[in-house]
Amino acid sequence: MKQKVISYWLLFIVPIMIFLSCTENEFQLNDEELVSSFEKNEANIALENLALLIQDANHSNQFRTELRNEAIKEYARDFYVQKAKLKSGNIESQIKKFLKNSSFDFDLDQLQKIVDQIPNYEISVPVHCEAWDAENYNPLVAYVPIDFNQKIHRQIKAFDSEGKVIWLKADEDPDLPVILIRPIEDIDYSKYAKSNEDGLKSTRVDGASEFVSQIGTDNINAVEWWISGPQCEIKCITIKGTGTANEDYFYPTRTEINNTYHTVNHKLFNWYTDYYGNAITMHWVEEDGGNTLTINLGYTDTSGLAASLSYQIKDADDELGYKTVFFSDYVGTEYNTGKIKWKNNNSVYCPYIGSFDGANCYVGTAPTGTTAFIHNGNFYYTPLNGTCPYPGSSFDGANCYVTAIPPDAHPFVHNNKWYVQPYNF
Repeated sequence: MKQKVISYWLLFIVPIMIFLSCTENEFQLNDEELVSSFEKNEANIALENLALLIQDANHSNQFRTELRNEAIKEYARDFYVQKAKLKSGNIESQIKKFLKNSSFDFDLDQLQKIVDQIPNYEISVPVHCEAWDAENYNPLVAYVPIDFNQKIHRQIKAFDSEGKVIWLKADEDPDLPVILIRPIEDIDYSKYAKSNEDGLKSTRVDGASEFVSQIGTDNINAVEWWISGPQCEIKCITIKGTGTANEDYFYPTRTEINNTYHTVNHKLFNWYTDYYGNAITMHWVEEDGGNTLTINLGYTDTSGLAASLSYQIKDADDELGYKTVFFSDYVGTEYNTGKIKWKNNNSVYCPYIGSFDGANCYVGTAPTGTTAFIHNGNFYYTPLNGTCPYPGSSFDGANCYVTAIPPDAHPFVHNNKWYVQPYNF
């Protein structure tokens, strides 16, 4: 799972490794450590050295405090790390000042060489960062090896303040904050979108939009381990009776779904029973990347028609299970695979955009003194004295852009207001 990296701290921490070259005996790894299955290449050795050096730097209250302050910046969404910027031109004066006051040499060229040994890694505080008393507590420093395989390994190596090895369970949250060096996952977050939910009924209406309204879990480590960070990248593959599937993506934090439900209100598709049948299968995975695997599924639909379907996942993805959702199910039924649970809903009024006002789906009203209009599949209005006062709108160089109109919606403007037609059943 992708997180943001502590940019200026990676710039600070990695130069400490340069210090290692001058004090090799002090940090020399023994033979037993070198033959560990997690230390088979230079990258893993670099990761271990980096973890030891961070722990050495942790003896400074200033270092711990600044690290914690940097990690907590976006706590509201449980991001505990910042995106790394390792180019020399990105070094800020405050970083230079901090490095100048330290006892470590600072060499940009050497820094980049070290960074290149551990590509696509980040430094984070993925659990309990908000409760970390950095002034008084020196946390363990751990790392996830290059060759770590969640399907095989259950522990990662950490170091305490004295450099002693502590093995941490990767599938159980630690009780205290841990500084973790871990891979950055290449996740396309543009896929994780949210839809509107309006006019929900207790029973489904044929042809209306099917939604996932809430998702949750009774065991967060069955969905995402703490070493992968605070965010979960969850994909749902909805298999329909026509032998087709659509993929939908969800992006909750671990805390948002742990032993609770998180509202997502995400549209899946318009459920026409004469086309898709009376049942769908919802297959859930937690995305971790890796190599592409093709799943070939043979099944028989509710009418007895045999069909087959192929879709793709990644070999490092975690299987969360699947359940069948029947059109006749009560809307709001809980479906639970044992790893993930969810509830669906069915919207009959405004499945595309806007809120139902009793007749149409109301999107918004253009500001006084401006004119609402539609252009190239978008809602617009004319600017007011060169400005765009409607909340969330933006100037495109000629007019004020409000929002895109979903492809299946039927938009119109009335009394200087933007609308789309409601679903007609």
